[in-house]
Parts: sequence; structure tokens; C-alpha cells
Amino acid sequence: MDMMVWPAGQTADERLADIRASNRQLVIPPNFDPLAADDQTLARIGLPPRPNRDTERELHDFWMEMFSPPLTFEDVQFDLALPRAYYTRGSGGSTAVRSRHESSLNWSGAYIAPRDGRKFVQVVGSWKVPTVSVPPGGNPGAEYGSSTWIGLDGQREYIDSTLPQIGTGQFFNLMGLPGTTYESWVQWWPNCPFTVGMPVKAGDKILAWLYVITPTEVVMIIKNQDAGGPAYPWVASSPTVIKSPQYPTPIKARVSGATAEWVMERPAIPMSTVLFNLPQYTPVTFTSCLAATEPPAGGLQRMENIVSPRLLHMYRTALNPHRRVTISDPTRLGPDSFKTEFRV
Repeated sequence: MDMMVWPAGQTADERLADIRASNRQLVIPPNFDPLAADDQTLARIGLPPRPNRDTERELHDFWMEMFSPPLTFEDVQFDLALPRAYYTRGSGGSTAVRSRHESSLNWSGAYIAPRDGRKFVQVVGSWKVPTVSVPPGGNPGAEYGSSTWIGLDGQREYIDSTLPQIGTGQFFNLMGLPGTTYESWVQWWPNCPFTVGMPVKAGDKILAWLYVITPTEVVMIIKNQDAGGPAYPWVASSPTVIKSPQYPTPIKARVSGATAEWVMERPAIPMSTVLFNLPQYTPVTFTSCLAATEPPAGGLQRMENIVSPRLLHMYRTALNPHRRVTISDPTRLGPDSFKTEFRV
């Protein structure tokens, strides 16, 4: 398992400065129209190329929705994803077993693995931001948190599994912020999560894209289709990790492309293993659940969907009697969509 390297005594603000320095904005000309651009221009700017309409129809349709009006390109404004007080108290582990249906303390959703020795180099997805509230019988004064995202490499037994991910956060009763809080965020685990700056609210349709350009760099794009179409594209750089105690030299983590994920999460408080309480949330339907693979040495890409996904069922541990209680369940709806639902 990879381990994060932070300088001793580094503050949350110093970590934020490091994140800002290691990411770069895409330079997009004013009034740029991706629909009118050729692939060479898109590549020079850093945006994903237009997929082939005949051989990659679903991914082509998603690309068209992502880059059609309403559309404005905005610079990312990184900030800490939660009030600073939380950073003096990370995402928990995912699954407990390996089968088509798996149990998890903090993930509810679906993931796929590549076939034929290939690796993932793109993942896309869309969802509507859920409404969150205190669960039936829950403590109305407690803190509740959930996040909805797409990612790569989240199954941590794989080498270089550091998990670049992007999505939205939905909270209730954050410290000093009573009521609901919604935000857009990014995390390249094991870095801390950071906000993107894109405003979101319950019911907004979100489109997200991760596009690997080098083993240590990923183009990240998130768009709010229902808020005038702001899109936030940038290039994220991988964190520095120590691979194991036997190899203590810090290195840049690399994307292995071992898994692609679409997840509703019960996140951990940053810099800890303490999980938020899961709020009750309105059902979330993930659509356009698509990923692209290529051979290890590069070459022709191939689109993948969730025809045979592994489904993650989130649970909590209850007492008297001691047992597992399912709190969030996924249900596959089709070859590129599924739904997650809160369970009382």
C-alpha cells in the first residue's frame, strides 16, 4: 500500500500551497468552441479528443454534452474542502471481499477492471447532486457527510493505487456550518481533498471526466450543466509517496489504470480514519458510466462500460445484537448506468 509523504509539522495551509503549485490550469482562448475545433487543437489545449461517433457512440455523446452550450471555462480555485478545524483530526479502505457483490464501510457504487492486460486511461460519468438530511432516528446535532465521484485505481492492493477522483460533496451540520453544505471537490489520494470552486446545489446535473495524459498527470474536468454550464478543466499532478518501508525514497505515484469507479461515499475526516455519519440522501443515478482502456505500451483505445461491474454495498456495524446493517445499495440499470439508494 502507498503511504503519503508530508514534511514534518506541515500545516493544512502549507499543504494547500503545495497542491496549488503541483496543478496547472489549462490555457483556453476566450470564446473557445470545442465543437468547432479539430483534434490537433484540442490536444494542444489539453482537452480530450472528440471520440469516434461510429465506434465510441456513448463516449461521443458524453463529449458532445460536456462541451456543448451552455459552456464557460473557469479557472480552478483550490481551497480546503472542509473547515480548517477538521484538518487537525483521508479516505478509508474500500471493500471487504472480492466478488460481483462486495461489502464496504464507506463505498456504495460500482467499479470495473480492464480486460486483456489493458489499463484504464479515461473515465467519465454523470449524476445529479442528491439532497441530504438527518436519517430517521439519527441525531439532528451530529455531523453527516457524503461524496459522489468518479475515480481511477481505487482498489488499493494494486501497485501505484493512489486514486485520482473528482466529484461533489454533500454534508449536514459541518462544524460551524449548520444545515446543508454542497461543494465540488477533487482529491488525488492520499493527498487531502480540496474544493474546485464550482458552485453546486441539490438537483444540479454534474458531468465529470478524468483523462490520463502521462503516468503522473491527469486532465480533470467537472461541469455543472444546470448552473449556466461552468466547466473547470486543469491538469492534476500525482502525489509523492513512499512505496513501502523497504523502499523509503519518495517518488511520484503513477496511474496504473487498474480500476475505474463510480461511487457514493461516506468520506473520512481529513487526515484521519474517522468516517462521517452517512446522511439520508435522495437516490443517485450514475449515467454515462464509461471508461477507456489501452494496451500497456500505448495504442488504440477501447471503450468499456459496466456490463459486468463489481457492486459495492455500504454497511455499518450495529450492536445488540452485533451485526452488519446495509446503509447504501447499488442497483445496475443498464450497460452504462446504475443507481445507489440510502437504506434505513
